[in-house]
Amino acid sequence: NGTALQVGGALGVAVLGSVLAARYQGRMTGLLAGRAVPAAAHDAVTGSLGGALAVAQQAGGALGAQLTAVARAAFVDGMGLAFAIGSGVVAFAAVLVLAALPARAHAEHPGPRTRGGDRPDQGRTPLGRVGRQREGGSKSSVERSSHGTGGTP
Repeated sequence: NGTALQVGGALGVAVLGSVLAARYQGRMTGLLAGRAVPAAAHDAVTGSLGGALAVAQQAGGALGAQLTAVARAAFVDGMGLAFAIGSGVVAFAAVLVLAALPARAHAEHPGPRTRGGDRPDQGRTPLGRVGRQREGGSKSSVERSSHGTGGTP
């Protein structure tokens, strides 16, 4: 069970991180297309949000502000897509678990039935059996003797 959690967590981070990075890089590459940008700055901008913010700070002015805004928006867009995919996987897993796993017994399981169909504990209190009457309206001999009204045990 622990191994499954470790593998699932690692795969989830890898897949969702790849989705985020692909969306971010796609948006940033589109922004830089057709512009004369040095290779090192291009790699920094498309490589990570931190790299884009560092280049934006060095560029300064309106260009730096625009690069900062676009880089942050691209990152949030990639993060939103990754969260949507992750949510979809979790919803699918929940449906799969509800449909495929067997139902569990509840804590209030009724217990075994007797020949008459009643549960053996039906009508009992912490002090013993109380005035449950049989179909004919009279109490059983066990019920009469437990309440001190006579009868044979």
